[in-house]
Amino acid sequence: MRIILVSFLAVALAGCGGDETAAVEASPACSLRVTDSIGIELGDSAYVFGAILGLEFMPGGGFAVLDRAACSVRLYDDTGTHAGTISGPGSGPGQLVLPYGLLVWSNGDIGIIDPYQGGLLKFSSEGEYLGLAAEMTHNIPFNPRMAGDTAFVAYRTETVQDGDRATIEAFLGRFPLSWEPSHKYVSNSIPLDPETLAGFLLEVFFYSQWTVDRERGVVYAAPFDHGRYRILAFPAGGGEPSVIEMETEPVPKTEEEIRLERAYIEEYLTTAEGGEPAYDVSCDPWPFHLPIAGMEADDRGNLWVLRGDRDEVFFDVWDSDGRFVRNCVLPGFPAGDLRYRIRGDLMLLYEENPENYQKIYFIAIN
Repeated sequence: MRIILVSFLAVALAGCGGDETAAVEASPACSLRVTDSIGIELGDSAYVFGAILGLEFMPGGGFAVLDRAACSVRLYDDTGTHAGTISGPGSGPGQLVLPYGLLVWSNGDIGIIDPYQGGLLKFSSEGEYLGLAAEMTHNIPFNPRMAGDTAFVAYRTETVQDGDRATIEAFLGRFPLSWEPSHKYVSNSIPLDPETLAGFLLEVFFYSQWTVDRERGVVYAAPFDHGRYRILAFPAGGGEPSVIEMETEPVPKTEEEIRLERAYIEEYLTTAEGGEPAYDVSCDPWPFHLPIAGMEADDRGNLWVLRGDRDEVFFDVWDSDGRFVRNCVLPGFPAGDLRYRIRGDLMLLYEENPENYQKIYFIAIN
């Protein structure tokens, strides 16, 4: 079995509150509205998304999209008009073979992780290849998010051998632009067993959520905890996290939802492993909807928590001190595997596993 498979899974405050459980369940205090979208099934390749693997706002305006299928990063202005493309498929310097993650520096430089091209490739905002910023060729960091300009936060796996006993560790760490972390925020380990590995990866990479308040450096993590609404807020300077908690009622999945989720996860893991027969991709999805399906910090220090136990797109919003602010709802939009970024009164949102083809939606926050 090749352990590199586990890092393929990328086809997303200075102290918050106390440890008391917050009792907040309010009526929606704000509404969200779709104002525009980009993304087509066929036609202009600048707007056909094959597999979005990263989306970030650019510091000077607009946003960048990493499309794994196209092996490139596309730049768009604030209206969604294509403004340029960085890199492309190939094995030459600055080209991409199998990109995994997108990073954006405060000066507009762009980083793309591609282990088959040596690791973290760096480009200027105009597309000039600046060279390899860090070597990463195996068990690469998953879903990296910049934390300032000198480090990023991501999940990574590592195999630990102790005599005849091997374990696999998955951890959320801070990486100073290197493969090795400077420290770890959360960590989980199990014996290295192909028959149980798929379930472990399911809990770590599909059920755990994390994000970074880039301006303040605070790292938010919500490790899978059997349906608990519990968020750890790690201070920028390190140390013990504060906790945001809320009581929620478990909402069971239907048999059809469980069947579809199992099929999706198993297909995903099979693709990641390249069909390796020694790797057992079978898994048993958690029978209840997770209360936390996504997290993102906006540029005002608020944490937007996407609820996974609602039939609609529903957010809990917390301020930088861990106090509940409000709920926000996007009416008429189907719930799903959503990824989103927020700047000012604009949210960019896309579905990771759409029924048809990927689109990026412009959402006004009212």
